[in-house]
Amino acid sequence: MVSKSVREDNRTAGAIGILAGVLMLLAGASGAAAWSDILSFLEARLGSSAVINIFALVIVLIASLGGLAVIIGSALIASNRVRGGRLLIALGAGFGLIGLIIFVVVSLEKRELPFVTGIGFGALGLILSIVARFKSRLP
Repeated sequence: MVSKSVREDNRTAGAIGILAGVLMLLAGASGAAAWSDILSFLEARLGSSAVINIFALVIVLIASLGGLAVIIGSALIASNRVRGGRLLIALGAGFGLIGLIIFVVVSLEKRELPFVTGIGFGALGLILSIVARFKSRLP
């Protein structure tokens, strides 16, 4: 039997985590929103080829898992499946961090730093995902 305080903490952690995942997706921290920028960045340094296109797509797909994994992990925590939820949040935060780093590098290359829409929301999402993970409690 799960105590009422543990259930409430996990629901709160789940809500925080879902917000974090949504912020990560909206911010483009996953890199998916910056597909053409990433491709242009790689092509400018390495040339244009099918291998570069596939590599850029793989980077975007991996980084895109960040926000989605945080949302799914948070939903698991909210339903008291804490261990699996924590694992997914940790993986999602890691992928989100990779995406955020790519986003920052590409933004710096373009000499743009969209702190409010991109980097700021992405960083806030990462921070909130970590808060959600630590707020959750094992039943």
